[in-house]
Amino acid sequence: VTMMLTFEAAEAIRRLAETRGAEGLRIFRAGGSLESSGVDLRIEPAAGPGPRDTVVELEGAQLFLDPEAERTMEGKLLDTEVKGDDVRFALLEQMDEEPGA
Repeated sequence: VTMMLTFEAAEAIRRLAETRGAEGLRIFRAGGSLESSGVDLRIEPAAGPGPRDTVVELEGAQLFLDPEAERTMEGKLLDTEVKGDDVRFALLEQMDEEPGA
C-alpha cells in the first residue's frame, strides 16, 4: 500500500488505539453498492487485523485495512481534524512535490 499519513493523523490513530486498549485502527468498507460514486469507509479500534486485512504501520500508527479500504486508500493521504473529543479523518489526494517548487 502506498499511502501516507499526516503527523496529526498518525498521532490521532496512536491516541485512539491507546485510549481504547487496541493495537491499532481497522479501516473497512461499510455496506453500500460498489456501483455508487463513493466508498463508505468506517474506522474503529481493533485488537488486531481481520483475516484478509493488510497491516500498515506508518509513523508508529498501525492500520488494518480490509481489501476494499486498501484499494480505496492506494496513493492517498490520510489527514485528520480534532476538535475536543471529536476526531474526523479525511482521505486526500497526495500532492507530488517537484524539486525546487
